[in-house]
Amino acid sequence: MTLMIFKKKGFMKLLAVCVVVAVAVPCLAQLDYTLRPGDYIYIAASKTSKYNGRAFKIRNDGFLLLPLIGRVRAGGIRVTILEKQLTERLSNNVPSPPHVTITVVGTRSLNPDAPAR
Repeated sequence: MTLMIFKKKGFMKLLAVCVVVAVAVPCLAQLDYTLRPGDYIYIAASKTSKYNGRAFKIRNDGFLLLPLIGRVRAGGIRVTILEKQLTERLSNNVPSPPHVTITVVGTRSLNPDAPAR
């Protein structure tokens, strides 16, 4: 009986580790993702409601048009770098530095020659 409980507990621990890895790995992969024209990103920024709840498309020229800060190059830039750049640019427009998080919600075709839509 004790051995059976131990096996169940061991299985539950293994299951918990698998769930954490399954959730964390895609998130970590997004941090190193290089954005491209045609990608859609969700921007969450504390200290302002201008971004929350909206997805933005990276235009064919590689730029985003964003409230408060205007044109921002996003194509060819990693997600973590763009988060830092947006934090710096938004800091000029809000009372205290915001926390900016970017989530990729749609990507252009894996075919690099495919036109951005």
